[in-house]
Amino acid sequence: MLTELMDVIYKAREGPPTDLLPIYREFLAEFKECCMKYRDSNHKKTRELAREFLNDWDTIFPDCYRFRGAPRNPP
Repeated sequence: MLTELMDVIYKAREGPPTDLLPIYREFLAEFKECCMKYRDSNHKKTRELAREFLNDWDTIFPDCYRFRGAPRNPP
């Protein structure tokens, strides 16, 4: 899942500008659900990583939303 996540971010940074949200909406929603599921994990590193993604969601994924004409708020 993390490899696909990196692909999403790299594609968002490539040109020419493209609306990537229709392509990755389902993946990003699943990834966000996964982060929400593990944000209270008993495993410290898992919990920290999940919370970091959730806390910084708009910072990590702005190219997938704002810069390509798609809605800024993630699904």
